[in-house]
Amino acid sequence: MRYAEALGTAVDWLKRPGPGVVLQVSGPAGAGKTRLLHRLRERFPAGVMVDCRGLTADQVAHAVLDGLGLHMDLSRSRTPLRDVLARHEGDALVVLANAQWAGPLFSSTEPTRVGGDLAAEIALRSGGRVSVAVEVDGAHERVAVTRPKDVRLEGREEPEEPGVPDGPDGPRAPLPRLVAEHPALTALAAAETRAVSLPVWEFLARALGVPATATELSGLAARQPAVLQHHTHTPHPTDTSHGPAVSFRTDALKHLTRTLTPLTPEQQAAVARQLTAALTGRPPSDPVHAYAAQALAPHAALSGTGLPALLTDAPAALARCTRYSVLQALALHYRDGVSQGGVAADIHYLETEGIAPEDQGEWLSWLHWAATNRGDTAWAAALAGAGVPLPWRTAWSHHRPYAVFGPVPGGTGTVDHLFPGSLDGTAAVAGQHLLPPYQDGEYTEPEGDDRAVERIWSLADGTELTPPSTVELFYDLEGDVESVEGRTARFEDTGAPALDPDDRTPIRLPYSATSSCAPDGERWVVAGRGGLYALDPHRPAPPAGDTPLPPWTPPLLAPHTSAAPWEFPGELMTPAGPSPAVLARAFGPDACRTLPASAVPPGLDEATRRCLTDTGVPVLHGQIYLATLPPLDETGLPAADWQGVPAVPSPGDGPFHPLGTWLGSGAYLDAATGRVLQDGRSGASFELTVAGSLPQYLALLCLYRTFVLSDFACTAELHDARSALHRWAARIDPAVEHSRTWQAILSGSLEDDLVVSGWTLPGLRPA
Repeated sequence: MRYAEALGTAVDWLKRPGPGVVLQVSGPAGAGKTRLLHRLRERFPAGVMVDCRGLTADQVAHAVLDGLGLHMDLSRSRTPLRDVLARHEGDALVVLANAQWAGPLFSSTEPTRVGGDLAAEIALRSGGRVSVAVEVDGAHERVAVTRPKDVRLEGREEPEEPGVPDGPDGPRAPLPRLVAEHPALTALAAAETRAVSLPVWEFLARALGVPATATELSGLAARQPAVLQHHTHTPHPTDTSHGPAVSFRTDALKHLTRTLTPLTPEQQAAVARQLTAALTGRPPSDPVHAYAAQALAPHAALSGTGLPALLTDAPAALARCTRYSVLQALALHYRDGVSQGGVAADIHYLETEGIAPEDQGEWLSWLHWAATNRGDTAWAAALAGAGVPLPWRTAWSHHRPYAVFGPVPGGTGTVDHLFPGSLDGTAAVAGQHLLPPYQDGEYTEPEGDDRAVERIWSLADGTELTPPSTVELFYDLEGDVESVEGRTARFEDTGAPALDPDDRTPIRLPYSATSSCAPDGERWVVAGRGGLYALDPHRPAPPAGDTPLPPWTPPLLAPHTSAAPWEFPGELMTPAGPSPAVLARAFGPDACRTLPASAVPPGLDEATRRCLTDTGVPVLHGQIYLATLPPLDETGLPAADWQGVPAVPSPGDGPFHPLGTWLGSGAYLDAATGRVLQDGRSGASFELTVAGSLPQYLALLCLYRTFVLSDFACTAELHDARSALHRWAARIDPAVEHSRTWQAILSGSLEDDLVVSGWTLPGLRPA
C-alpha cells in the first residue's frame, strides 16, 4: 500500500481497544517506513521511539523502559523485564525503528530477538496497555513478516526522504556491476562489523584471495560515495588504532552486496583460519586482532564446521573471543539447539545461570570452572594459559557438569550449608545437605530443627576425609546454627557456619549458589544445587563491611541459545528392559530380585520370563511415590483376583499377578497380555494400563527414578530434562503418549495436585 493508506491502516490498528498490538511495518528502502514510524510516534503522545540499529535486544529493552519511565531493581528479580512491564500504567506506544538492523554484528540473531521476541514481550507483559510498532523487512530475511495485520509500504516516496541515498539500482549505484568490477567489496560486505579499519578490510580481502592494499581500498571508497563512506576512526571501542575506517553507506547496501556475492563455507573457513592466526599471533593493539576478537566466532559458525573446532581444539584463540560474539556464533551454528555436553553446552547453561561477565578474564574463569566440572582439565589448563589473566581459578570441584542426566560418579548432590573447620589438624570444610522429613519409605521427625547428611573434604585438594554421616542441626532464635549433634568424625569448627553466600566472596555467584566461605581466609569454597567447589582468587576480597560485588545485569530476554533435545539413554531401550547394572544404579546395588525358572507362573510371554529370571525386578518401597514392588524372590508371583473399581474398565480374564502398588492402587501383571495394569482403588488414577509390558514398566520406573536422582545445577537443565522425559518415556512405551496420568507424572503436576488434595505421597493415602 502507498504511504497515506499505510498510515491510516496503522493508526486504525493501534487505536482499536483491546490487548496490546504488535504492528509490523515493512517495505523496500525509500518507501517511507521511517517517516511513517515518526508520524505514529507523533500521533500517540505517550509513545517511545528507539532506533534499534546496532543495538542488542537488551539495550533496546533498557531504552524502551527508560522511555516509559520504568525502573528495574535488578537485584530482586530473575525476570526483571516481565516484572517491570507488569507495573506499567496507562496506554502507550513503543516504536522500534530499524529492528531488522539490530545487533553490533551483522550476522546476528538480534533482529529476531528485537523484532520478534522483545516486541511480543512488551505487548504481552504490559497487560495489553502497550502496543508496539516495529520496522521489519521480510525481504532481507532478518525479521520475518509473520502477522496478517502488518503494514507493507510499496513504491518510492517523492521527493526522496532526507538521508536516504539513491537506491542500489539507481543511476549513482549500479551495485551488481560495481561488485563484479571490485571484488574487494565482497570482503567488506563479509565483515561482521559495520565499519572496519582499512587494515582489516585489506586483511579480509587477502584472506579471500583479493590482492589489494589499504591505499587502493581507500581510493575505491573515495570514488564510490553513493555506496561507501569514510569514518575518521573505527567506531568500535576495542580497536585501539583509531585509524580511518570504511563502511557501506547503508545496512541495506551491505546486505544486498552479501546477497549478490555470498561467501561459501570454504571461504568463511579460510577467513576463520586467518583470524585465528591473528588472534594468537598479533598484539591486542593491532586492528586485525581487535576485529578477530569480535568476529572470529561468527565467521567460524558461518563456515558450517569451524565453530565446534574453535570451541574444543583452539582454547588459546577462544580465550580472546568476546563472550557476546561466541553467544551469537552459537545461535548461528546451533539453529536447532546446542548439543548436549561439551564447551557449547557449558556456555549455554552459564548464560541461563545469570553468569554475564563484562570482563574477559572473569568470563574465562567461568569457562575454566565448567571444564573442570566436566573433568576436562587439559582444556581448562590450556584456556588458563592462553595469556589472558584470570581473576580467579578453580582449585578443585565436586560440582556436577551441565547437561548430564542421572547421578554423576563422585557427585555430592545439593550442598545447602558449609562449615569451615579442621579434621585432625587438616584444614577442611564440611558440607551439609538438608534431608526432607520422608526418607526410605518412612517419615522421620528430626531430633533437632533439621536433619542433614554431612560430608567433609580436605580444603587442599577436595579429598573426602570421612564417610558421610547424618547429623542434627539446632538453630537459635535468629536462625543461626547453634549446635550440630551426631558428628562421628573428629571435625572442629574454625569459623561461623555459612548458611548463605558471604558478601565478601571475591566472585559474583550464579543463581544456584547457596553458600560460600573462606575456611583459611584465602581459598574460598562455594556450595549450591550442583555440589561444591574451591577457588583461588587472584584479587583480594573486599574488607568486611564494604559493599559486595554488584550482581550481573540479568538478561532481559531469553538466552541467546536453546538446548537441543537431550540424547536418549539407550541402555533403557532393550527388549528385556534395563540391565541389572542400570537398575542397580537407580534403585541400589541389592535392589533387584530374580525368580527361579520353576517359580515363574505359566502362560507368560518370553520377554516377561527373561525379565523375571535374568534381569530381576527391583524392590521398591519409598524410593519414588509412583509405585512399590515387593521382593519377588520372597513373595513369588501368585495369582490373585482382580479388585478393580467400576471406573476402571474390565481387563479380561487374566490370570493377574500382584506387583505391589501404582499410585496407591493395586498393580498387576496380566498374564494374558503381558501388560501391567492398575485397579484404581486409590482414586489417584482410573486409567487401566500402566505399561505395555513388564520390561517397559521397569524401564519407565528406572527413567523416572534417574530423573529424581539428578541434582541438576540450574533451572534450565531441569526444564530441558523434563522436556526430554516426555519424549523418552513415549519412546520406551508408546502408550505413555496417550496417558494423562503419565503425562502429569512426567510434568510434575500430578504430585503437586495430590499434595494439594490432601494425599501423603509415599503411601498415597488421603490424609
